[in-house]
Amino acid sequence: AIKNSPEEDLSKIINQVVPRFHADFDEKEILEKTLAMRTPPIKKIMENGFSEWSFNFKMNHKNYSGRIDLWGTVDDTTWIIDYKSAKKLGDDLEESAARQLKFYALALNKKGIQWENLKLAILLPQVQKVVEVKLGSQKEVIDDIESHQSDHLTSDQI
Repeated sequence: AIKNSPEEDLSKIINQVVPRFHADFDEKEILEKTLAMRTPPIKKIMENGFSEWSFNFKMNHKNYSGRIDLWGTVDDTTWIIDYKSAKKLGDDLEESAARQLKFYALALNKKGIQWENLKLAILLPQVQKVVEVKLGSQKEVIDDIESHQSDHLTSDQI
């Protein structure tokens, strides 16, 4: 699990995700607001979950690997969170992040997490925006991953 307090871990993540050149960057305010979020329940996820969690698995004779920004189970729901430094999600970034989160869902499912218990979210801590991503069926996700292998989804490309 996470070794530091949620505040320490989130502070590290915020400093990696939020660009320092923004004049309106207030780490303490972003930290407090992010930890206070209820959907997804970031503080509880960080207390019980995993940060920068690396994984690998084999599917259809191919190796896949990656690293999930944050995931954890709260009240029988396993949240997968992907942080983005943007203040606004454009269509391309949202589509790319959604595909990435679905790939992460597949990895956690391979590790034993039930598909129907997974929820996905893109978090923009700088503006306290959360975009929940619809997971869809496991077959849809596998088909999408296999059709976008050139889009950074194989082990050497993540």
